[in-house]
Amino acid sequence: FFSLIRANAVKMAIIFLLTIPAFLVFAFNGQIDWPIAIWLAVGQFLGTWLVGKLLTNNKLSNDWVKWLLLCMVLGSALRMFGFFEWAWAH
Repeated sequence: FFSLIRANAVKMAIIFLLTIPAFLVFAFNGQIDWPIAIWLAVGQFLGTWLVGKLLTNNKLSNDWVKWLLLCMVLGSALRMFGFFEWAWAH
């Protein structure tokens, strides 16, 4: 298995490669709201940097991230299948 740091590096490399074509399509079609995009980019950079610093200095970070990822995937799956709308309707 990969360490948390190596797995994150591989994930970010893949995301970067997939983001370039999407960015080019949206940019050439004039579909980017640049002020909002810049603020999002700054926030993403600062959040990534901060979390990277916190996780590399914490011995329990692998366990913490696994549980967080599990919760996020479960929540996303429940939302995708309409569970929350169904639950609030009943």
